[in-house]
Amino acid sequence: MSNISEAIIEVSNILNKSKVSWFLGSSAALLVQGIKIAPNDIDILYTKIGDEKIIGSIFAIENSNDSKEEMQTWINGVKVEFIYYNQAVNISHVNFRNVDIPVDSLENKLKYYKTVPGKEWVVGLIKDKMKGE
Repeated sequence: MSNISEAIIEVSNILNKSKVSWFLGSSAALLVQGIKIAPNDIDILYTKIGDEKIIGSIFAIENSNDSKEEMQTWINGVKVEFIYYNQAVNISHVNFRNVDIPVDSLENKLKYYKTVPGKEWVVGLIKDKMKGE
């Protein structure tokens, strides 16, 4: 198992036991949904104001820049970013190596990646995955 997969599982297990309202974002979300992609980091999006305190406590994050909207730590050598997200999201759950992981829908990821310059190849991967389902 790769470091990124191990880190996703570890973070997910910890957050699933907490009261944090969260979901996995970006390329890590695509990975757990079965798309063959190699994420560089893990983006955890939390949706309730105040959850940054719980996250900071759980992961012993000292927020030196006083940003309550973005924090980071390292797990198994992988950078994990916690980002406040205050927009509507269509959460679904996937079972990734026997761990329940909330993720944004592939439809929403497709919309997002269509707006990111240079990510046409990711758009193609998402479309291929959606055709196969």
